[in-house]
Amino acid sequence: MVIVSLQVENVKRIKAISMTPEGELVIVGGDNAQGKTSLMDAIAYLIGGKVLIPAQPIRQGAKKGFVKADLGELLVERNFWYNSKDGSLESKIVVTEKDSDVPVHRPQEVLDKLFGSLSFDPLAFSRMDRAHQLATAKDVLGLNLDLIENEITDAFELRKSLKQAFNTEDARLRNLEHYPDAPKEEINVEAVTAQAREIDAANRKREVTISEVEHEERSLATMKKELELTRKRVVELEEGVGVLATAIKEAAKKIPAEQDSSGVWEQVNEAGAVNHHVRANVAYATQEATVKEAARQLELAETALEEKRAQRIGMIEAAEFPIDGLSLDANGVIYNGFPFDQASSAEQLRVSVAMGFAINPDLKVMLIRDGSLLDAENLSLLREMAKAQSKKTGEKVQIWIERVGQDKQASVIIEDGQIKEGS
Repeated sequence: MVIVSLQVENVKRIKAISMTPEGELVIVGGDNAQGKTSLMDAIAYLIGGKVLIPAQPIRQGAKKGFVKADLGELLVERNFWYNSKDGSLESKIVVTEKDSDVPVHRPQEVLDKLFGSLSFDPLAFSRMDRAHQLATAKDVLGLNLDLIENEITDAFELRKSLKQAFNTEDARLRNLEHYPDAPKEEINVEAVTAQAREIDAANRKREVTISEVEHEERSLATMKKELELTRKRVVELEEGVGVLATAIKEAAKKIPAEQDSSGVWEQVNEAGAVNHHVRANVAYATQEATVKEAARQLELAETALEEKRAQRIGMIEAAEFPIDGLSLDANGVIYNGFPFDQASSAEQLRVSVAMGFAINPDLKVMLIRDGSLLDAENLSLLREMAKAQSKKTGEKVQIWIERVGQDKQASVIIEDGQIKEGS
């Protein structure tokens, strides 16, 4: 649907205008403060509803005003007047289907379904920041990426925390002592000490036995002297000697061999250092396992993040973009491989208008306010795009452009709130 005919009376600077726009481009020209902006506003008030209507839309000095339009399938009329009691603005919208005298129920809801956020100014898309452009493009394409974006954020945060955990555990591992040549198990210090003590006790017992033998030997020597001195006691002493000699032989047989405890004590002395190495290696092995697990978790998080990003790319690649070369990434809108804000003015115009076509599936009307910024080449581009869109869909497209001046390209020139004669 497009505007087949339009009537405006007493809206802002407009006194009375009745027109039947022709062609894809409707260029509204005129000098400043003559009413061309008022004409564009009147169309917006008609279709956009109360959210766009200012506190005083009625021309100064008038008591009421109206905007009427034939949209082909619908007849739309909006009236304005001031309440006679309190002077407040009143407004009423009536929408009637063609060939019907019965107004539709909830007319504004019917109109709201006909146009999108870029209907009244497609070039607004080029002026948006990247985040707003990205959100608008998603709406146009019907891409709901909120869930996957949240999942990507969660995966990124998980990867980040696991990376921190890995770095912490890895640093802790690097600070631990490690002795590759140490035995696997600690030395039993108590057992080795007990062994050393047993050997020492045996040696002490040996020393006692040796002392006893030496004492007996001294006694024997004394007795021999007494034997020499006292021949009279020879028999008695000889008997004593025999007995004592036999006892000495038996005692000598009982003397154990001397044992060397130095090696065992050396083990005791070294056990502390060895056991320190063993315990250090156990701690190192435990921390090494922790680091390996942290690395495994980090790898899983990296894989999950890449899968989510690939899923987002797949969703974007599957979308039907309104113009070739247009795409999205996590940061914004991309055109021909570059960020949209790096595109030329002509490319930005092409994309913005294409977005406007896509977001307005039913009402094929767009209003461009900054038409004076468009040169002849851009106007030609708009005309070609509008014709191509009309040919593609089989429905007429209508772009209203406001331009300052009275050049020959204008479809209509507004002067003093009316259409200038001969324009």
